[in-house]
Amino acid sequence: MSNKKRWLIILSSILFIWLIMLTTDMIMTQQNKKPVFCIETAQYDDGGSIRYTGILYQVFEVITINESPPPDVNDEGFYLVPWFFSIDYVRKYLIE
Repeated sequence: MSNKKRWLIILSSILFIWLIMLTTDMIMTQQNKKPVFCIETAQYDDGGSIRYTGILYQVFEVITINESPPPDVNDEGFYLVPWFFSIDYVRKYLIE
């Protein structure tokens, strides 16, 4: 087997595994469940929002506090975004 073919098989396998991981976490977030292939990397002081980081993507669990009386906690759910998006993007463009 040539060296080029070997590298092609390795890269294709890595890409296939990554796509399985991404698809699994996408399905989990659509069902409003924690992602499987991500680790918790940050918690925010906005009511308890959490950032989970995977390979080249992030999942945000957005939790907000409504300040009007009586104060209550709103769980906005899980949102999967590319790794370079922030929680501000999720709040501004996906939730509203």
